Amino acid sequence: MAESSALEELQSELTCPVCLELFRDPVILECGHHFCQVCIIQCWEAKVVV
Repeated sequence: MAESSALEELQSELTCPVCLELFRDPVILECGHHFCQVCIIQCWEAKVVV
């Protein structure tokens, strides 16, 4: 059971909050948030608040 919980926590930490998939080419912003590079670029270009 603890193994499943640890796996879920790890999966959550490795999931992009924009596309909800595992990170692809992850980037870390100065504030400490993590995103896929493509996702954050698209948000910046579209001026989307995440």
